[in-house]
Amino acid sequence: MVHKDTQIQVNQALRQAVYGVLEYNRLLGHSAEVTAVDFSPDGKLIASASQDNTVKIWKRDGTLLTTLKGHSHEVKGVAFSPDGKLLASVSVDRTIKIWKRDGTLLTTLRGHTAAVKGVAFSPDGKLLASASHDNTVKIWKRDGSLLTTLKGHSHEVEGVAFSPDGKLLASISEDKTLILWDLEQFIDLEQVLASGCDWVRDYLRTNPKLSQSDRALCAREFFTLSWLNLLTGRQR
Repeated sequence: MVHKDTQIQVNQALRQAVYGVLEYNRLLGHSAEVTAVDFSPDGKLIASASQDNTVKIWKRDGTLLTTLKGHSHEVKGVAFSPDGKLLASVSVDRTIKIWKRDGTLLTTLRGHTAAVKGVAFSPDGKLLASASHDNTVKIWKRDGSLLTTLKGHSHEVEGVAFSPDGKLLASISEDKTLILWDLEQFIDLEQVLASGCDWVRDYLRTNPKLSQSDRALCAREFFTLSWLNLLTGRQR
């Protein structure tokens, strides 16, 4: 019986002989439809997402380096960070997972209420955006903390992309629209509010006349969601 690796190598050699320059290589190993792909910034690695619930990391010559297992349903998107040190994957299981390029799982981001279909790192690598069939886009910090939820689409969101300068985020949806979000305004406002909270934090903590909800005004989850909604007058 011919070994599977030998079959793959023969298959690749035959295809290259037949198709010549039309096909550089063909990577075989997933057991179901492959749904997304991304090159590392240095071009040396390729990540593929599949409906077999896995992500595979390959060398350009077709060598399989590792298989990332952790999602419980189909994986729909992958993206390398700009520095190439991290890989994000998104899945029908409603999660975003952040991995080291050696396959070590660093964290799992939870918050979407439906399948996550798209993911992108900001150009500086500090932010991560995810698109979901819950009709929202979420923006996360690299450490996995949720910054905000962007609500504007009326149907499932299929993909996201940052502008090269990182000031805008584009999202696309089954509602037939593309929305451009002003991230610069959001980030600047967050910095202003953070400075304000630094000034009043001791007061909120020590004033005996304040209610528990008042003391939580600068808590991260309240700060990023409630204050921004209040001051911008927009639903997020």
